[in-house]
Amino acid sequence: MQAVEVAQFFEDDVEALVRASLACPLCLSGTMDAAVDEDDGGFLVRCSCVSCGHERLVGLTDAQALRLALVPLA
Repeated sequence: MQAVEVAQFFEDDVEALVRASLACPLCLSGTMDAAVDEDDGGFLVRCSCVSCGHERLVGLTDAQALRLALVPLA
């Protein structure tokens, strides 16, 4: 089972802060493919770094998931 990180942004944060929160922990790139999924435990964003290819799961609150659904990362 893959470890799940916890997102560290508020639902009303500007895109730059959301992107920084989800930045790749290996190369620190903020450029990623991100897809929000829902499972039995709540919402997850599957992040795949465009720069180095690192993939990870980040847990989201309901409000964070709604924020990413309404205002996706460009």
